[in-house]
Amino acid sequence: MTSSPSRTAARRVAAFLTAFVMLLGLGALAPAGALADDLGPWTISGTVTDDTGAPAVGVAVEVSPFPGWGSYVTDESGHYAVPITVAGTYTVFFRPPAGSPLLAEAYDDAAPWNPTRITVGSVDITGVDAVLERAGSLSGRVVDTDGDPIAAVQVQLQSAAFQMAYVTTGADGTYTAADLRPGSWRVGFEPPAGSPFVAELYDDARTYETQTVVPLASGQAASLNDAVLARGNTISGRILAPDGTPRAGIEVYASTEAGGGRGGSTGADGTYAITGLADGDYTVSAQSDWADNLVGVAYPGTTRWQDAELVHVAGATTVQLDDLTLLAGATVTGTVYGPDGAPLANANVRAWSLDGENGATTGSDGSFSINLLPPGSYRVAASAFLAPIVRTFYAPTPGVTRPSLATPVVLAEGDSVGDIDIHPGAKGSATATIVATAAHPPVLGEPFTIDVTVTGSEGVPTGSLWVGTSFVGETSFADAELDADGHATVTFDAVDLGTYPWVDVNYVGDATYGSTATVVDYVPGAAAPAITSLAPATGTVLGGEQVTITGTGFGPDSTVTFGGVAATVAVEAPTTLVATAPAHAAGPVDVVVTTQGQASAPATYTYEKVATSLALTGPTGSTAAGAPAAFTATVTGAATPTGSVSFVVDGGEPVVVPLVDGSAVLSTSTLAAGAHTVTATFAGDDTHGPSSAQVGHTVTAPPAGTLPVVKSALPNVGLTTGGTLTVLTGKNFVAGRTTVSFGSVTTSKVTVLSGSLLAVVVPKHGAGAVRVTVTTPAGRSTTSASFTYLSPRGPSRS
Repeated sequence: MTSSPSRTAARRVAAFLTAFVMLLGLGALAPAGALADDLGPWTISGTVTDDTGAPAVGVAVEVSPFPGWGSYVTDESGHYAVPITVAGTYTVFFRPPAGSPLLAEAYDDAAPWNPTRITVGSVDITGVDAVLERAGSLSGRVVDTDGDPIAAVQVQLQSAAFQMAYVTTGADGTYTAADLRPGSWRVGFEPPAGSPFVAELYDDARTYETQTVVPLASGQAASLNDAVLARGNTISGRILAPDGTPRAGIEVYASTEAGGGRGGSTGADGTYAITGLADGDYTVSAQSDWADNLVGVAYPGTTRWQDAELVHVAGATTVQLDDLTLLAGATVTGTVYGPDGAPLANANVRAWSLDGENGATTGSDGSFSINLLPPGSYRVAASAFLAPIVRTFYAPTPGVTRPSLATPVVLAEGDSVGDIDIHPGAKGSATATIVATAAHPPVLGEPFTIDVTVTGSEGVPTGSLWVGTSFVGETSFADAELDADGHATVTFDAVDLGTYPWVDVNYVGDATYGSTATVVDYVPGAAAPAITSLAPATGTVLGGEQVTITGTGFGPDSTVTFGGVAATVAVEAPTTLVATAPAHAAGPVDVVVTTQGQASAPATYTYEKVATSLALTGPTGSTAAGAPAAFTATVTGAATPTGSVSFVVDGGEPVVVPLVDGSAVLSTSTLAAGAHTVTATFAGDDTHGPSSAQVGHTVTAPPAGTLPVVKSALPNVGLTTGGTLTVLTGKNFVAGRTTVSFGSVTTSKVTVLSGSLLAVVVPKHGAGAVRVTVTTPAGRSTTSASFTYLSPRGPSRS
């Protein structure tokens, strides 16, 4: 049966598309074997809106690997449809037009490097929709502590999705980072090289953990607080060559233990100035001059990082260091010969010691030259990735593969030692299996034994193995030759590797087998640490006390807990460490030191509440009987105390008054004439201890027979809204110095008509009957009249 012309044409198109796909390396997206039979047309369609739900018009829709014949954009309703003629797997990307505030994105909000794929092969694919977010921006200003702008500061932004953006402040210190995706952003401020200002993170933070993360909504133009950069410290000095001449162009770095810091470069006179350093301790190091074989050093002149002295800076000062003199590098030269005895090209040769290390690659004649080596005793070994040789050390006897049998190459400053020839043996490619076990965990300072067996399918492996670590440079603890059964035992005194939890066991290989390696768990123990004393053994519940712990068995990894709460620790010696007591509730707690997984017996540390002071004040001078008297208790401590104060007058029943902003007030008008003692007591809270105070107060009796007397109120009924005019009858009323109280409400809207008549405007009060009393300079009436407050009623309804 012959094919129809249309079918033949379709197959030609499919063949062309297949070739096109294969040319682009996209055959996996549209399988070539399926193209001829799997032809469309189909469509991929959907709707694109912005984050408000409005149609996104004119958005280019890019379908890969086939974008279609022409350009496809969204219409006025945000809809699009892209025809697909070949079955396969496609990705869809939405790109807004130029000038649009919307952000481009891949289908399903996927990352561009890992897009969501859509398979087309039998039906149209609909609902491939997108909601495009609007770009946001972050803007702000960088100034110094005087408020003056700082130009050329790089503002570094990183989102939670690891998107990065960088802008630089202008002459006025302002910056704007635009086209940002909504989300959470971290912002940092890096002053330009040579600037005196200290870098920081938003908002006035110095660490990743303490910085303020800035939320950014879709389309939001967020304005940030000013970044106020402090002037930092400066470390300066001079770098010299071994002959004492200044050395220009040397990079010098001041770095912290956490990896922060800044650098500078020496000028023609060899001087440098590292500016903008935050307060703290720094290791200052000068880099090597590779061109002239000069080895870099760390202050005050060591090539061993652990021997460097920390340089402390604080208070925006300049610290001038002594000159640092680079070392004349030593050089090692020699030749590597292959298993056939001929010079071996492209071999890797490495010289290393406790003082430094460097390496080189052999040339076509097998020769090598390693320079930039500080003085020390070195092992030199050859290995190769491109040539099948066993790593072999320089030694009088060719073929030495054990580090312990290597011949040391001792180098003085500027030495050049030659004829370091190495003769490695052949290394096979068969796979060897290594099994290493230890009978018990290591104990610091005691022998630690590892039993090793190497096996393979091509016979018993031969050769050597070594045990050590490559965590910070390579260190070999022990090595051995395999016996006739492929077995070896290695023993070494256990050392402290800090937090590194294993040692490496390396089989070097032989003429049949390639090299292989395994690890053995390595968490050294020791006698459990012991605490002999704490100084001091007490502190406040706020924490922060520096506690010196004396004992035995402390190590670099020692941790300390106070009542189960971790403390900050500085280990000064195996017998001394200093812990910063954390905050804790009051009372005795256990202090425990843990070293390499072993805990000490507890020592006792007592947390005490913070002492408080209570100040009690009363009225100045005496008060008349019946007159109000106020007593104020103010409690102070490390923070604002909370809780209440108990007031006791003359040993009577306590009156408890809550503290407000550290103060409590007792008001009374019931004190009888005579001398009184008022005591205020603060019982303490979770943080503060108790305190108390006492004051005396005298109440004077009114002159006999002059107290006002109240007989009646006419009218004696009024509304709760007040305003009723009533007349009080009685005696001993005093013109201009008389007040009237309706229950708890006192009014001065009083007209003394005579010594026995008062006209009073009734004040507002709650509904119900109250007592009406009168107060004059002689005191408060002991008699009263009754007055009834009525609630107003609305108009009646028929």
